[in-house]
Amino acid sequence: MNLEKNLLPIIIAFGVILGLMYFGGNWVVDKTCDRVIEKMQRDYTPGPYQPGFDPDKVNVDQFRQGPPQFQSNFQTPPELGTPEDWNRLWESQRR
Repeated sequence: MNLEKNLLPIIIAFGVILGLMYFGGNWVVDKTCDRVIEKMQRDYTPGPYQPGFDPDKVNVDQFRQGPPQFQSNFQTPPELGTPEDWNRLWESQRR
């Protein structure tokens, strides 16, 4: 019969497909997992054009101490004197 001649190649093809799915599926999953692990172990960079801010490397204790205290190193140039002198000079030139 015609069915008996075609049945053997169909069964072999079905077996090959199942075998590839069973063994090949594990191989694909292993390769995908390896790539994901490699990407996770790289340094974090939020943008493509800057080195970035890595939230995993932030020292949280600095934030718990309060906002940063900025110290001003600005000094008035000697030719301007005090801010009041500068204001007086500016007002006189403006009139």
